[in-house]
Amino acid sequence: MREEIAIDCPECGFAVSEVLDRQANIGRYPKTGRTVRVTITRARCGFCGHEWTDRDVEPLEDHAVLYRPSVRCPGCNGTRCPVTKTKGATRYHKCRDCSRRFKSIEPGDS
Repeated sequence: MREEIAIDCPECGFAVSEVLDRQANIGRYPKTGRTVRVTITRARCGFCGHEWTDRDVEPLEDHAVLYRPSVRCPGCNGTRCPVTKTKGATRYHKCRDCSRRFKSIEPGDS
């Protein structure tokens, strides 16, 4: 089933377009720290066939925050353990105090 949206074509101005792809991500603006939802929509005009990408940034409520659990080094119990690499739900860390490398696993939603 085709999804149609009412976004004016930037080429001809026709108001009905077909959605080709849509992706939504939640993140933070680096300068302001505000949590936002970015929706990227790829669309095709129903009249002239022109394809384009539309980006919509929606600020989330103030109570919506990104949760960053604190991780402690298993060697020295230090808290200065930045993430060095992420692969799926696994995060790799390196302790700044004792230089020990270890990994943490993000639990899935249950």
